[in-house]
Amino acid sequence: MALTRAQAPVIGEPWHALDLPAVAAHLRADLHAGLTAGEARERLARVGPNRVGDHPETPLWRLALAQFRSLVVLLLLAGALVAWVLGERVEALAILAALVLNAAIGFASEWRARISMARLRALAVPRALVRRGGLVAQIPSTELVPGDLIVLEAGIRTPAWSGARRSA
Repeated sequence: MALTRAQAPVIGEPWHALDLPAVAAHLRADLHAGLTAGEARERLARVGPNRVGDHPETPLWRLALAQFRSLVVLLLLAGALVAWVLGERVEALAILAALVLNAAIGFASEWRARISMARLRALAVPRALVRRGGLVAQIPSTELVPGDLIVLEAGIRTPAWSGARRSA
């Protein structure tokens, strides 16, 4: 179902301005049966899963170092250094112990938050109703591909295709 040059969307022409048959032809989708299971697998392999790009997690050493980046912490470090130079070793060590304890608490809090967010992301895998091979099927929204016919029903969240490409 390829478009002829006259039917092809003009580069830069918005999708919402095209008529339904032009969009279906461009995406090579059957408006009545949807994609076949094989075509959906092939497209999923080509474009990758439908999810917003994962950003790399901050390394643990940067997370620990970030605990020492506030102005108050830097002032306390300077105070500990001055106390050490003036021979007040006990005061300097007390300040450093308080800073290390503060950093440990902050690091532990951020670590727990990171783990909680990862668990929430794993639980929140939305599902989508699509028409494939003439039948309505419920699939994880990460398996949506360009050309899928999404079935809309009252009370069901509408999934979207992220457009993210697999970096291979």
